[in-house]
Amino acid sequence: LPSSIHHLSLSISTVSNLPPPSLSLVKSRPTHLLVFLQHVILQFDCSSLLCYLHADLFKNLSTKETKKQFVEFYNSFLDKSAHGVYVISLSDRTRPDLLSEEQQRKFVQDVQLAQAPEVLRQLEDFRQKRMMGMTPNAAELLEVESHYPTDRIPMEMKEKAVAETLLDKMSEIHSSIFAAVAFYMKHLGVKSRVADSKKSRGFFRRPLGKIILILSPIPFIPIPLYLPLSSSSVLLSSISVDEGVLLPEGVLPGLSLSGPTPQQEEQDPRLLELEQDPPNWREHTPPDTLKDLSKKETKRQEVINELFATEHAHVRMLSVLQTVFWKPLEREELMTATELATIFPSLDEIIDMHYAFYEHLKKLRQHNFIVKAIGTTLLNRFGGTEGEWFQKLTSRFCSHQTWALEQLKMRQKKDPRFNSFILEAESRPQCRRLQLKDIIPTEMQRLTKYPLLLENIAKCTEDTLEKESIQQSAECCRKILNHVNEEVKQMENLLTLKDYQRRLDTSGLKPSNELYLEYKYLDLAQRRMIYEGPLTWRVTKEKTLEVQCVLLGDLLVLLQKQDDKMVLKCQSKSNIAVQEGKQMLSPIIKLDSAFLREVATDRKAFYVIFTWDSGAQIYELVAQSVGERKNLPAADHISFSLSLSFRFPQPPLSPTENGVLLKNSIGENRHLTDEMKSVDSHHSLIDYLSDKGFDLIGHSNSDQVKVANSALNEVMYLKRLLVGSISLSDDSQPDEQNGREGPESQDQGLQGEEGEGGGGEGGGMKIDEEGGISAPLILSQERMEEVRRKLQSLEVQLKRLQSVEEEHHRLQQALSKFSLEGGNF
Repeated sequence: LPSSIHHLSLSISTVSNLPPPSLSLVKSRPTHLLVFLQHVILQFDCSSLLCYLHADLFKNLSTKETKKQFVEFYNSFLDKSAHGVYVISLSDRTRPDLLSEEQQRKFVQDVQLAQAPEVLRQLEDFRQKRMMGMTPNAAELLEVESHYPTDRIPMEMKEKAVAETLLDKMSEIHSSIFAAVAFYMKHLGVKSRVADSKKSRGFFRRPLGKIILILSPIPFIPIPLYLPLSSSSVLLSSISVDEGVLLPEGVLPGLSLSGPTPQQEEQDPRLLELEQDPPNWREHTPPDTLKDLSKKETKRQEVINELFATEHAHVRMLSVLQTVFWKPLEREELMTATELATIFPSLDEIIDMHYAFYEHLKKLRQHNFIVKAIGTTLLNRFGGTEGEWFQKLTSRFCSHQTWALEQLKMRQKKDPRFNSFILEAESRPQCRRLQLKDIIPTEMQRLTKYPLLLENIAKCTEDTLEKESIQQSAECCRKILNHVNEEVKQMENLLTLKDYQRRLDTSGLKPSNELYLEYKYLDLAQRRMIYEGPLTWRVTKEKTLEVQCVLLGDLLVLLQKQDDKMVLKCQSKSNIAVQEGKQMLSPIIKLDSAFLREVATDRKAFYVIFTWDSGAQIYELVAQSVGERKNLPAADHISFSLSLSFRFPQPPLSPTENGVLLKNSIGENRHLTDEMKSVDSHHSLIDYLSDKGFDLIGHSNSDQVKVANSALNEVMYLKRLLVGSISLSDDSQPDEQNGREGPESQDQGLQGEEGEGGGGEGGGMKIDEEGGISAPLILSQERMEEVRRKLQSLEVQLKRLQSVEEEHHRLQQALSKFSLEGGNF
């Protein structure tokens, strides 16, 4: 190295040993570095400082990255045609990319050393001015230096947050200054043109539609190349092209960065435009044009402007979701790419589609902000193949939002570092005081607004063809919304089934070995859920259970909550059946073998009749209210499932089936048809009798009461009581005459008691005839009371038998009438 370079290195070493802020310390403090850069921009030429910092980045680049970035560094700082520092000329080298890596690093190092004196002079000036209180943003520096680091907000995070705020202010200031200059120069006749959005396709793309002035060569603003992900260079990576500045031709051709930095990603050119509120159409429409509009057309333009403004806000919020949360999470390795793709599915594609729609709407406003025709633009977005693709992407994104919010909530509880990141990101101004849980549902909310906006536009449109196009677009939006709602519902049902499956306990099926073997490995998550909700299961009049009813595509499952478990448990109407394992009521009902009937005496209840090999079982289920009973989809779904179980077989597909098995299939069809007819006839008979007042299902579901047996038992008891109480009066015949017959009569009477009812009566008559007993009965007070009670009980039993006889006659009449009418009523 030349002696001057040697002295320069010594001076750098000397400065590095000075008290802070030294150059190395400034590079490690993002806020201090940005304030230092602002000071240099205001007081000096910032090219030397930026060149020095850019050259410092080559120390961390690999061989491949060095070759790629050296060309950009050369075009920015070394080439004579560049607007940069232009210190060392490589005139003997027409192609800098042909230099070896060692030569490239040598040139970069020489450039850095050559700029060091100027950088040190600027740093010393910054130190002196700060001591005098003459540097910008002193309050921000004081805020950072006085911050006490904690686990929730460490010093590094505080540095980045304040630096981002300063960077936003810098961008706004330069944009405002340029806009004011451009506006004034326009009145002086200086030519201007719109920047071509297709010219720069590299990372640093210019915002669309920005006005660029063709003046004398604009002072060069160097572009950051590649930065490692370290705190020492975070803010340097944030330096981007000021809005509205035209880059010289040949600068940054096809720039491709292997590692984009946080702020470069967050400074998406689209965000620069979206952060500003869109102009109102009334403010930019000529007054004469406004006067010529009718009230209906004015209303139409208002609704179109609302559509444009809300689409602008929606694209901005989606971009915030991408740049503030998704990409930083991936960059900081807080979540893997796979996890993020599941949390934010198809987010990039959704943003592109909404942004394209926004751009098309913006083009419609170019002529005096009055939109003439919008129907074609709407149809292109929501109709045809584009609409189907839009529906697919939005369905995928919205259906995952419930699961995504739950995953993020759990992650925040378990991972303090992740929680700190989310809280810090939500505090940024781009989020506009919204939390992540409020931003994710914005896509679903946006889909609900499209039909309303389009219908209002159609109402105010007078042109017939234009109105039809808008109405067709509104209908497409409704179909998209309905499809998305259905996808969201199915995903929520799946999550519910997975939760039930996780808590499922099938040990309660063990009393029925057949059920346990069939359903011990039941997987609820593999089925489609139609409905779930609480019901009351009336096993008997005395026994009721609170169950969680889960209606699946082919099953009706009755779950019981026990602590954290969902238990499948068999039930029985008696304890004997439980012990023997017979006549168990299964908590799982196959819908293809069940049908549903109403309960005439309870509007909240319904019967589910389930038939299987061991016979029929009747379930009485009760909803929480009449309204909930009406909203239950069980009736329609069970009836539909029953009809599906009697479908005809599909047409044969193979030649063998088509020839040989045709006759068999016809026979099967007839058999199925007969079964369907028998089932329909059975159901129509039940409906007919229910209409006539016979509650057959309720009768079969209740305990059997044997009235005749009870009455007969009462008669037999009375007979024993009366026969055993017979005694003779004082004026009866001599003892020797009756002594032979009395015991004999009593024995005969007792023999009659052992027989049936008719034998008992015959025995009593024999006593009277043969013995000639005519003496009155003598009963004790206790026996008389007991006889009286038994007679009253016998009277009640006989009345019940009378009611049964009347019901029997009514049933005979109803069946006769049903038969005469041929089963139709």
